[in-house]
Amino acid sequence: MTKNNIHFYGKSILTLAVAAAAVAAGGVNVKANEATTITTTPQALTATSAAPQALASTSQVTSSATSSIVATSSAVSTTLASATSADTSAAVQILGINDFHGYIDTTNTAHLPSSNVKGAGTAALLAGYLNSETASFASANANAVTLKVEAGDMIGASPATSNLLYDQPTMAVLNAMGIQVGTLGNHDFDKGLQWDNDVLNGINPEPGVSSIADQFYQEYTQQQLAGGFETVISNVVDKNTGEPPFGYQPYTILTETTPDGQTIKVGFIGVITTETPDISNPQNVSQYEFLDPATQIAKYSAILQGQGVNAIVVLGHTASDNEGDNGVVGETADIITKLNQIDPNNSVDLYIAGHSHTYTDGVVGGIRVVQALSYGEAFDDVTADYDFATNDFDDSTIDANIVAVDPTKGVTPDSTVASIVSNAEVLTSELTTQPVGQLASGTVVSRSANAIGESPMGDLVTYAQYETALSDGVPVIAAMTNDGGIRTDLVANSDGSVTWGAAQAVQPFGDTIEAVQMTGQQIEDVLNQQTFDSGDAGTDQFYLQEYGIKYTVKPNPDKTDITHPYVVATMTDEAGNPISLTKTYDVVINDYIYAGGDGFTAFENLPLVDGYPQDTDTNILTNFFKSLAAKGEKIPVSFEAQKSLYVASETPGSPDTGGNSVTKVPENTTKVSNVTYTYKNTKKALPATGDSITPTTELLGISLLAGAATLVSLKKRNKAN
Repeated sequence: MTKNNIHFYGKSILTLAVAAAAVAAGGVNVKANEATTITTTPQALTATSAAPQALASTSQVTSSATSSIVATSSAVSTTLASATSADTSAAVQILGINDFHGYIDTTNTAHLPSSNVKGAGTAALLAGYLNSETASFASANANAVTLKVEAGDMIGASPATSNLLYDQPTMAVLNAMGIQVGTLGNHDFDKGLQWDNDVLNGINPEPGVSSIADQFYQEYTQQQLAGGFETVISNVVDKNTGEPPFGYQPYTILTETTPDGQTIKVGFIGVITTETPDISNPQNVSQYEFLDPATQIAKYSAILQGQGVNAIVVLGHTASDNEGDNGVVGETADIITKLNQIDPNNSVDLYIAGHSHTYTDGVVGGIRVVQALSYGEAFDDVTADYDFATNDFDDSTIDANIVAVDPTKGVTPDSTVASIVSNAEVLTSELTTQPVGQLASGTVVSRSANAIGESPMGDLVTYAQYETALSDGVPVIAAMTNDGGIRTDLVANSDGSVTWGAAQAVQPFGDTIEAVQMTGQQIEDVLNQQTFDSGDAGTDQFYLQEYGIKYTVKPNPDKTDITHPYVVATMTDEAGNPISLTKTYDVVINDYIYAGGDGFTAFENLPLVDGYPQDTDTNILTNFFKSLAAKGEKIPVSFEAQKSLYVASETPGSPDTGGNSVTKVPENTTKVSNVTYTYKNTKKALPATGDSITPTTELLGISLLAGAATLVSLKKRNKAN
């Protein structure tokens, strides 16, 4: 992959001719569109046989030990065609998106290292940016091509404008954007791959059902509704056939013709996180085997190289992040490290990541890694020179930018995409704009959780499920849900009013709520399966939101179990009565965790409560808000903590389930002593004696020295996937 250091613009015919002669002499290689003058050696200049007609037609040539040659415009046109066909490289642009999740008309804040861009996103503006970047690149590079790709989770957990129409508007806008190839994300399994494949191909997954979704299907052809891109997935195979499902291929080769008529070939390999079986409904993934991504990339990189394709891109729905001096960290970095160990000559040039919704731009083991946040807030803009001699990218020329979809930069939204979104909004607006309640204060209820996994939005969701079950006559002790099922903050209008669409965005999956019977021991077991946040992208970060059981956690005494940093210390019901480990209680949960989703296997196969009127989490939340409004009540925005930190104390107190004496961490401002605490293996000093610390909804740390009970506010990096 050695590249030239002598280049030319195609403005001087004699320059091209001399360049051709120099190439023939072996003196230099040349490349179009980078300089107007060539300096080379006399030996190269004497190689006139490479283009004799060109040299004969020049008006003057000046040569010395190093010669600068300028041609007149009278050179013959046949020489121009000959020299142009000798271009040794082409400019390639790859525009990538990941984790779009059907956010076709929703904006967010794009958190970039240099700035936070408010109001970023929407499908029409994203498409406008892709159009603009494509045009700018073509204008700046006469011999250039642009490829458009996606790295998984284009649909699933979608806002109502897409969700209510079976996510078909999202596939239609991806088609209109010109996405050419993509891979699977874990949310493609939300309703099963059959559903996902139908939507990908523009087929109504629920034919014959009269609905607003059916109306949307009537307005477009199947070709317009289909995503229009190839799906590549190398590490998911059907257990019966050993092949990727639905005829998907492990890799594909995009073949493009450059403006000067030459051909470039770029290979794309798809992989998905091996966490998928743990974070998907088990019944939707049970028939598939999830293979090691690094091994599969190595396998298909070798196959592509055997076909003469050395420019290789991985589309990986695998987590990544930038972490200070450590560069790129997480699952993707681990995959690349293993890939390079398996095959140091793998020829992968670029890895477009997803899943963790985090900014990434860096290099791991010689491979460029990018991830453009999520929800259409930003996109990857990667450029490189494609060398026709090696059929590979010149790694030294690979450049990348994560570009925010900023509404203030004057970029024109794409009209075709805007029309599709507008049609979807018209069909769904009657429901999505319907008011369902009023917040008690403010305009936002946050889903950001503290270190022990509790958030205001988690409290509100489970409070709604708890109260709904009680009103339905089921004497539940608690409601529990997986944190990943709560997708966003509850965002009200400026006057505090909440719409159906805003509530649906919080709970978009429509998971069925079940009532199950659990012993106190089973409740403790499932709470102890929470993994919380290890601090690294791509690692287990699973915890529950719950209402009704107030419990405390302490550092796990098993220091070898680094996956579970906390375990239950005490449990009481809402009235403060201790939970008996041998008694049976009714608990409401969703069908996702009932099947063991997110690794909560203690929920599996629990007996169901007879006669519980099942409904979806979306309906329960919106109907609960409506019931409050009907009674003239407002939606609560804060709750008493459902879980707290406890530590062993020298002062006798209530024994925990392990027989230890415990002291409760104060719930209000507390004085602290001069001590240190350890959190994530980092020792830090607390404030001086007598200083006050006010607990917040951010991370919590605890003092582990001298039995002190201390509440410390830290900052949490929220990781949605």
